[in-house]
Amino acid sequence: ADLALHIQQQNPHQHILFMTGFDEKEIYFNLLNTGVSRHFLQKGLSHEIMLTKIKNVLTASGVSLTPIIEDTLEESLKRESAIRGLGMVGRSKQLFEIAQVVEKYRKFKSCFLIVGDSGAGKELIAKAFQIQGKPFFAVDCARYSSGNEQFLESELYGHVKGAFTGADTEKKGAFEVANGGVIFLDELHCLSIAAQAKLLRTIQEMKIRKLGDTTGKEIMVNLTIVAATRPLIGAMIQKGEFKDDLYFRLSKSIIEVPPLSERVLDIKPLARFFLEKYNHKHERNCELHPVLLRELESYNWPANVRELEGFIENAIMTAKDESAIGPEVFRQYLEKKLNDQGARRTCSPKADLNLVIDSAQSEQIINTLKESSTVQETADKLAVPRTTLIHRIKKLNIDPNKYLSRRG
Repeated sequence: ADLALHIQQQNPHQHILFMTGFDEKEIYFNLLNTGVSRHFLQKGLSHEIMLTKIKNVLTASGVSLTPIIEDTLEESLKRESAIRGLGMVGRSKQLFEIAQVVEKYRKFKSCFLIVGDSGAGKELIAKAFQIQGKPFFAVDCARYSSGNEQFLESELYGHVKGAFTGADTEKKGAFEVANGGVIFLDELHCLSIAAQAKLLRTIQEMKIRKLGDTTGKEIMVNLTIVAATRPLIGAMIQKGEFKDDLYFRLSKSIIEVPPLSERVLDIKPLARFFLEKYNHKHERNCELHPVLLRELESYNWPANVRELEGFIENAIMTAKDESAIGPEVFRQYLEKKLNDQGARRTCSPKADLNLVIDSAQSEQIINTLKESSTVQETADKLAVPRTTLIHRIKKLNIDPNKYLSRRG
């Protein structure tokens, strides 16, 4: 209520939509008593109710929703709701399609292979296969890329007491711990050929034997196996560095994860998710400036989700106060990155930074022009005023007639 009164004093004509995670009638009535807003939402409402509320606020603000914007907003909310329901974050069509695959197959005990670049969010997708109340166990296969088979076998299959020096007690392996749930084998391509062969046998028979067990005792397991690898797996198979029969056993159900640069609609939801996460962790109350969010979408994020997460956490930790984190923070990040990469050459770091931003904006505008029949439609899809778009088009020396669709 105090915040509402402050906003009213600063801007009497501002319309406000409040959302809370608490079912507090006192908060609701306090807000109503301010006379500022009748728009009050609780987290967890259906996307239809949320969409109606948002439309009402926009209409009251004098914003006219075109059918294209309205459809995009509605579909976007539907996708984000479905994706969130599986513990993932985003609203892109690509991630929504992945969520649909997971939702369809997660109840079955089977094998799945997730293929994507490092940092693209493969583990979150693997966790989406987890059924509530069932175990989930992740193994980083890269830790055993040196070929230390003994420790890998102990990690995956467990060991009996005395199996090797230092094995003072019996240990359960990942397969046994995850039995009934999900085991996630990350960076699968790092396993040696010998380890791959044993893993293939385990997948085929769904039986494990602890390291050092000479009794012949085998343990039956019934779980979902989700493995993750980078796109280089195809080249490794051709070179004989990865067993093709293991790949074919897993590749019956492949989930390909596009890089973040191809899932632009996921960037804002991810940024806000990381903002909430690290505000809580570092006991801060920072916000993200709208201009910053737009610039985050114009960058290609070569290190994917992991890079975005790192940027948001660092921005929160280094913020001088708890006001909105502005676009200048991101520009400083890019400038430092260019400097670290030795990209000075004949241009100044600032000039190189402008080239990066202009190139990204040019690509985004051209791609949207190709999907539109008019400049106005392009502006609507980009959610910017037509005059702003025309200004950017002239500055970037883009001929819209060269790219506009001639449909209809």
